[in-house]
Amino acid sequence: VWDSMAYDPELNQLYIGVGNGSPWNQVIRSPGGGDNLFLSSVVALNPDTGKYIWHYQTTPGDTWDYTATQHMILADLEIGGEVRKVIMQAPKNGFFYVLDRVTGEFISAEKYVPITWASHVDPESGRPVETDAARYQLANPLSEMTPEEQVKALSSMTPQELESTFHKPSPFGGHNWHPMSYSPDTGLVYIPALDIPYAFGNEPEFDYENGRWNLAVDWRLNMPTGHEGVDDTIDGMIRGFVS
Repeated sequence: VWDSMAYDPELNQLYIGVGNGSPWNQVIRSPGGGDNLFLSSVVALNPDTGKYIWHYQTTPGDTWDYTATQHMILADLEIGGEVRKVIMQAPKNGFFYVLDRVTGEFISAEKYVPITWASHVDPESGRPVETDAARYQLANPLSEMTPEEQVKALSSMTPQELESTFHKPSPFGGHNWHPMSYSPDTGLVYIPALDIPYAFGNEPEFDYENGRWNLAVDWRLNMPTGHEGVDDTIDGMIRGFVS
């Protein structure tokens, strides 16, 4: 939990937004799969005792760094002919969520930026319906290529192949830490959105090391230069600076 929290004094509920797992790559982080609670979730707690009240997970089994730490807005809105106490969030994954903040019940989720990892959120289960190429560990053809081969492959890909190779949103999110707002006068939420494609892929021969990010994804897929100096710079960036 590194950014947004919200508090409802009437309900005495504290809402926290939970971030991603590490490594990002779920196959490496959690080989058995599963939802990985409570990653990428909005969680309601009693602030006096810390007792769990409810949660809603925006991205089950997150493997893209789609955090749910982004800002949360509390409002009372008329929905379906009744006024409901809601909590609204636009997390990294590209869907704008409206939840009942009393119970955590899912109300709605709509895309606010272009999304390729999921087609929609199922209204019955409240879970995203992932596309076939969403789990990049199985789908990205660039993962096993050299930088030179990547350049050649990208130049010859069809739009359909590019769509299955690059994902939206990127790890920067459809919305990140930038403040969003709600106007009761217009009934609109204003979101500073990002539309950035990103090529996810496994990091070859990943091994945990101190002094690096340990994401288990190959950042070079987004910079397929094959230039030794640039590759060394990228490698240094990924590993971090250790004094």
